[in-house]
Amino acid sequence: MRKQSLLLIATLLLSAAFAIGAIACGDDDDDGDGNGAVATATTAPDGGDATATTAPDDGNGEPSAATVIATDNADLGTILTTTDGYTLYTFNNDSEGVSTCADACAQTWPPLLIPSGEPTAGEGVSGELATITRDDGGTQVTYDGLPLYYYSADPAPGDANGQAFGDLWFVVELG
Repeated sequence: MRKQSLLLIATLLLSAAFAIGAIACGDDDDDGDGNGAVATATTAPDGGDATATTAPDDGNGEPSAATVIATDNADLGTILTTTDGYTLYTFNNDSEGVSTCADACAQTWPPLLIPSGEPTAGEGVSGELATITRDDGGTQVTYDGLPLYYYSADPAPGDANGQAFGDLWFVVELG
């Protein structure tokens, strides 16, 4: 019984931490930029620094260009993911070629960055992949002009916990 109570408490604390961190990209300020709250520290889906999520290395110790693929999701249909299965999102406050998610927002919603090269469209990806230069100098991957992001509360490949978050964040659904 005591073990179940401890598990319940741990689950509630973890849920509260995710909720507080997720608020970072809500619109709690007056300027409407979605960056009004302070996020808790988070890590990127790969376990690294959330503000420096980059494409995997090419096997020779060099960073590789990002490959974005179409993946079937039981609940959402065919969506964009990275080759390692992490769901990619767009932010409604962004406009074509412009990322508005920075600082605390980028802690919760790390941008898909590449160190060099051009992103590659895998099988099933029909839109245009390109890059933009972020205000922080990073090179972020875009899909049909919209910047792509991970969600720090997607701890495993295939998770899509950020879908429709705050009516601002959405997975990229294909066809």
